[in-house]
Amino acid sequence: MHETGVVRRLLDAATLASDGKQIRRMSLRIGALTGFSEEVVERHVLELAAKAWGHEPEVIVSTGGDPADSGALGVTLESIAVVD
Repeated sequence: MHETGVVRRLLDAATLASDGKQIRRMSLRIGALTGFSEEVVERHVLELAAKAWGHEPEVIVSTGGDPADSGALGVTLESIAVVD
């Protein structure tokens, strides 16, 4: 499934940004033209994070509404929160 590859890249980006700390929350934005649903992306994040990190972070997913936006064809990692 295409979502799996996208989510793997998002998890890799979050891991790099976390500086080795445990990620407790991820905020993602789905582009308007991806065809992905918030529920499917969230489910993939939770499943793959549990396998890769051994825990499920809180996941906040929103969908962009502007098809002319530069991120309309992708999924963007907007922010992470880590455990101190």
